[in-house]
Amino acid sequence: MIIKISYSGIEKLQNIEKELIIIDVREEGEYLTAHLNCAVNIPFHNLAQVSENWDRTKPLLVYCLYGKRSLRGAEILERAGFKKVYYVQGGIKSP
Repeated sequence: MIIKISYSGIEKLQNIEKELIIIDVREEGEYLTAHLNCAVNIPFHNLAQVSENWDRTKPLLVYCLYGKRSLRGAEILERAGFKKVYYVQGGIKSP
């Protein structure tokens, strides 16, 4: 299931989903410029391969700068069998 949230809802989500894994799907240079605390950087084009061995029951939050890559990443993860995938609608540029 894909669930959209706003940038302002991230902190609340972290308090609700204690095992939340936060994934920044931007390129490494973008990630190094600024990123959310506790986020891991997995560029969009590597997401399917890297996530092959992950626990599909853990909730995931996917984000990027404007929201396009995060939505596409959430779709990839949902197709791969992840049960609960959140994405930041509008990206982190939209607080």
